Amino acid sequence: MLNDNNDASDATLALAPYNEKANAAIVKAVRASDWTRTAVRYGEICLTLGKPEEFTEVWSQLDLSKFPPDLNNMPWIGLYQFTGSGQRDANCLPVGDIAVSTRLAPPYQPPRASPMFYLSPCPEATPSALGPALAHPTGFRFLVNDRGSKNPRDICYWQPIAPDGYYALGICFNPREPDISKYWCVRKDLCMSVDKIRVWQEHGWQGSGSVEAPKARPDKWKDVQDGYVLLSPLAYTYGSLPAFYLRLPMACLDVEPFDFPAPQKPELDPAIVVNHKLKAGLSPVVIVPFTAIPGDASNVPDQPYTSPFYFIAAQPYYFCYNVLSPTGGGTTTTTYRVGVTKEESTTFERSTSITTNVEVGAVFEGPSASASLSMTNTFSLTQLSGRTEETSVEYSEQLIFKETARVWQWQLLTDLVVTRSDGTQIRPIAYRNQDRTNIPPPDKASPPEAMKN
Repeated sequence: MLNDNNDASDATLALAPYNEKANAAIVKAVRASDWTRTAVRYGEICLTLGKPEEFTEVWSQLDLSKFPPDLNNMPWIGLYQFTGSGQRDANCLPVGDIAVSTRLAPPYQPPRASPMFYLSPCPEATPSALGPALAHPTGFRFLVNDRGSKNPRDICYWQPIAPDGYYALGICFNPREPDISKYWCVRKDLCMSVDKIRVWQEHGWQGSGSVEAPKARPDKWKDVQDGYVLLSPLAYTYGSLPAFYLRLPMACLDVEPFDFPAPQKPELDPAIVVNHKLKAGLSPVVIVPFTAIPGDASNVPDQPYTSPFYFIAAQPYYFCYNVLSPTGGGTTTTTYRVGVTKEESTTFERSTSITTNVEVGAVFEGPSASASLSMTNTFSLTQLSGRTEETSVEYSEQLIFKETARVWQWQLLTDLVVTRSDGTQIRPIAYRNQDRTNIPPPDKASPPEAMKN
């Protein structure tokens, strides 16, 4: 019995017109907005990219008489205070001030080297019984000053005092007590406690002035329920103060409907050949900040300010992976694969920081990503528990036919498509799902059995 099993090549996947309408709908919606200025709604909170010119340097440790400075012998830091000049919306505010350290970026680029998102309340959000999502601090608690630093400028660190039911997510840098109207605290249920990393080690102060930043361990990401995203606030903290990430409902892009919102279903068509793809549908398009896609930073100069948000979509479509010729009937054994190959998974993760395999489906799990989101259920991807070391699983099954000329075997594939803020796209990955169909159907079929890799 003839079995023409044949996987699609990378070139075929890249050139096929099956996803033309789905891609066009995404690109049109993305290019309709300027994402460097647009507020993205995550439940009750909107995120907007902060503008570097709205922060003023108030203190730095750097001897500019020697240029370039000897960064090996003197770790540098610049502290920048939010001024609010040129604000587009009085409600778009940070959770604290920013620091630029040589551990994060060269000192010649501040304050752009330390991007921050502004938070604002979403007027469309349903009021919560717990109160507004954001609240101004009631005051500030003095933490430390730079006494002993021999710096001609004076600086103090301040902790915002959060109202009851809220957390302060950042600290402020100011020689005097800051203005409470320029910062937000966040309602406790929208936050998750995380670990910290040291971004600057102070030397010479009478009290420690070292600066830290929040950083979630991978095990924290597993605590995020489906449909929610865990985001770094891109804030800074100090000493024994706790650190937090934002835990918010995922954001989705408004996309105009097109002819195939769901994948086109296979039908009997003698003209179909192996590797043919039917028209792709389109899932909800999930919006994530640039911090979720650090793998693309090398391809996008000045990533936070050229592509502050990314748009991730699933394009499901049926793929003819085999054509059988069971002339005269009989039994045939066929195989198919669920998931992605190791090479495909590695390449996609390097460019997007998205982990794809049959254990997790599709999630952000890269250690450099400052965001976590599971898209497995949202994108209806097949997930096989207990397959932690495998990116894909191959199955075999026996089909019994009586009398038929040809049988077309179809599998539901899902392209994971990542689009930048300018509408350009990263090369997608095709995820093979368990959903399959034979046309015409067999008279009898054995349950699929997983094969040993």
